[in-house]
Order: sequence, then structure tokens, then C-alpha cells
Amino acid sequence: MFEEAVRGATNLLRNCAEAVPDEKLLIAFESPDHGYYSDGVVECMIEAGRSQGLAIECFDVGFQPDFEQQ
Repeated sequence: MFEEAVRGATNLLRNCAEAVPDEKLLIAFESPDHGYYSDGVVECMIEAGRSQGLAIECFDVGFQPDFEQQ
């Protein structure tokens, strides 16, 4: 399953984003505990980016679904 997901992510980066080696890929993520995406998605994108020679940076956005803005 993970290999299929990496192939899909590679397709996304190569054919949709037209990413090329040495470009930067910022992966902004939140905890999968919030239920918006499956555990392992960030690792999948990292693997796909590395396989294409991208410079990867990850940033935890610190999403808080119950945050009340004042």
C-alpha cells in the first residue's frame, strides 16, 4: 500500500506540480490524529520528493481544531 501511495505522490509532484531536481518542497502538515488524512502521508510525500531529488522541508502548522479565535 505504501509503495502505491508513493507512486501516486511521485505522479503528483512530477506531472501536476512539474517539480524538478533541486527544487524545494515544503510539506506543511498537521497531526494525523485530527482525522483529516491518514498516518504515513507525510512520510509518503517525503519519499516521493527525495526520489525526485527535491530539497524537502517539513513544517508542523500546529493546527488546533478546537481553537476559538478571540
